Formats: sequence, structure tokens, C-alpha cells
Amino acid sequence: MDRKEGFSHDVTRRRFFTKAALTTLFTLGGLAILPKRISWGKAGLTNKAKVREKYRGLSRQELLDKAYEQGANYERYSTGCAQCAIAGLGEILLIDDIVVKVATSSCGGQAAMAMGTCGGLIGGTMILDYFLGRPLEGMSNTASKIADSRTQRNAVGVAKLLYDKYIKEYGTILCLAIQQKLFGRHYYFLDPEEYMKFEMAGGHSDPTKCIRVVGNTARWTMEILLDKGIVEL
Repeated sequence: MDRKEGFSHDVTRRRFFTKAALTTLFTLGGLAILPKRISWGKAGLTNKAKVREKYRGLSRQELLDKAYEQGANYERYSTGCAQCAIAGLGEILLIDDIVVKVATSSCGGQAAMAMGTCGGLIGGTMILDYFLGRPLEGMSNTASKIADSRTQRNAVGVAKLLYDKYIKEYGTILCLAIQQKLFGRHYYFLDPEEYMKFEMAGGHSDPTKCIRVVGNTARWTMEILLDKGIVEL
């Protein structure tokens, strides 16, 4: 190799390492200015929950009790299991109001038909996905992204933790079956007479009925968020 050729290789190597160093610098700089509510976890980007100022400084147990209280109160005065679980948690955590709105018809076993999943479980799962779910940028309608689905798998695994709590407590996740367990029968909510019977049986006045279901859901969801480090004390 002559002197001129060796000089050319040296310049190329210097340019390569300079570019690599600059790339690293800009990358680290970019990470440094990411919002504090975002952190890099094993399954990708994770949104950290922000506790509202009035609830900061509470112990773990106090936070769990407050989640139960808020969820139960919303169910007592507003009804709608999914919305009330979300709204209850939203009293404590900063959550976009739109999340409450999009859960409107997930009540009474979905569209008040009593045949679907308990709305409380749906609402709790929506909150877990709000912080841990797969974002739009993790999806594609033009190319397969199945091989890069860690975030989705992680979110499903976390949602199953809430599912498992339902199974342990009620033996089911179905609205109809939970009603049977709590009331000794189930109701068809779209029939005004049936709905009146449900209310007379304590549907939204007896603290051991649907009020407790939603309170439990809010508490269990908060417990999972704490265990996963999404909510930090």
C-alpha cells in the first residue's frame, strides 16, 4: 500500500468513527430530553402515571383504599362499571378525559345486554393499556410487525393479572354470572321493569353489590400499576 492509499484509508476511518461518535451523542441527547413520564422498559416505551398533587405522599395502602373509594362512589352516583372504574382512578391519576367517554357503553355486560364481560374489568384493562399498551407507531397496515410485538404481549400479560383477580374473587368475568353470584339471579337491563328490580335489589345502593365490584376493580388496577412501577410512591 502506498502512502497516498494509506492516507485515504485513515481519513475514511476517522470519518466513520467521528460519525459514530456524533450519532451516539445526538441519541443520548435525545433520550435526555424525553418527557419524564416516559421510560424505557423491557417491553419498550412505558408511560409513567402521574399522581394528582392532593394524593401525593400517600402510603401504598392509603392509595389502594382511595382507589376503591373513588371507584365505588362513581358507581353509586353515576353507574356504568367501565366508566366508573376509569373515572375513579382518574380522580387519583392524570388520565385523559376521553378515556372515560370511550368506555360509555361498556356497562351491563357490554351495551347493557348482560351477556359480555363485566364493565369493571373492561375499564380496568383500558387503564392498564393506557399506560402499558401498544401505541399506534408499533402497528402497520402495510407490513408485518408480528415479530416486534413485545409491547403487545407484555400488555396482555399485565391485563391477565386483573383477569386473574376477577376469577379468584368471583369465579368468572361475565356480568351475567357475577349478577347471579351477587343477587341470586340476573337482570335484563334494557327492560325498564327488570332494571327497576335490579335497583330495588341494591344494584347501586348496596355497598356489597356492583358498588363493591367497581371499587375492587379500581383497587386491583391501582395495585397492578404500583407493582409494575407505573405508579411510584
